[in-house]
Amino acid sequence: LLSQSTAQINPVKSSVGPVFIYELSQLSSDAFRRDLRYFLGLKKDIPPIPQVDTSGRFDHVSDVKHKTTQQKINICDDEHGAIRSALMKKARSSSVWIRDYFLESEDVFVSDRQYFENMIKSWMEDPCG
Repeated sequence: LLSQSTAQINPVKSSVGPVFIYELSQLSSDAFRRDLRYFLGLKKDIPPIPQVDTSGRFDHVSDVKHKTTQQKINICDDEHGAIRSALMKKARSSSVWIRDYFLESEDVFVSDRQYFENMIKSWMEDPCG
């Protein structure tokens, strides 16, 4: 939120209450489950969260496999440079906003902040090089 008197963005104040934010790779972490349990006020441990891989789940349906194979793209191909550039612009601005403003709110809780911030910082780099 922009403060008119200082022309700076202030940390976010949630209108819905506390927010627990995580990056998907954290789901398998014991620390994540412990922190989520604490955040939710649960007494019992949260069991491990299973990883589900749905890739190929419908390969036995030839029409589905054909359509998904036909519609795949490699975002790193030159022909997708414009969309990749637009996506990277959004990723970079999101990374900065999350790290500099969202995480500074007292309403936002993150498990293993250093790991989370490193993951969000990785959005600054184009994965295609």
